[in-house]
Amino acid sequence: MASSSLLNSLNIDKLVVNRLQAQSIRSNNISSLTPSYLYSLVFTNAIFDRFNDGGTLKITKSNTESIIEFSDRPFRQSNNNFSFSDFINLFKITSDNSFNVDPPNGVLVHNEEQRTYKITYKSGSENEAEFDLRLLPGESHSLTRVSGKMSLFVDSWVVGYPFINSRADPTLAELAELAELANKQLEAAQSLVVPASDPSFAVRQWG
Repeated sequence: MASSSLLNSLNIDKLVVNRLQAQSIRSNNISSLTPSYLYSLVFTNAIFDRFNDGGTLKITKSNTESIIEFSDRPFRQSNNNFSFSDFINLFKITSDNSFNVDPPNGVLVHNEEQRTYKITYKSGSENEAEFDLRLLPGESHSLTRVSGKMSLFVDSWVVGYPFINSRADPTLAELAELAELANKQLEAAQSLVVPASDPSFAVRQWG
């Protein structure tokens, strides 16, 4: 009797764990349906005042040659109409996972070097902005001021935001690809769930 109770208990515990795993995978599927976006900026002239662990980057709208917003996999989107103010506004939103709450990483490239920094918005207006750049662990850089042509690559923004009208919605092909992936993951999760009427699994697993 005691042995039978133990097997039933172990089997039920395993069933609960597997259901939690299935729920976790299903939750991941939901989040994967939201595109994340990365940013590439080119400046004809920018100023970077460097100090020991970072520096201040000054950019202007008139000296911004281009800004491209593009999606991470599995989406295939690119937005060449992303404006200077759109980019600045990314740092002003205070929602979860925003650049304001969790500053992005980025790579600044100029004629002397390229380095990786944490990027925080300091101040600005519609036509200019200043950012505080802090070196990531293990990085170092020169301490002199650098100016001229630069490029900035910024990591992903996950949450959608309504003030940008130029972004394309996900295509039907992209949604179909994501749906197929989600179904495969869900099937894999469901295959982990062991019926409570199968005590032999507990014997195989813990026997």
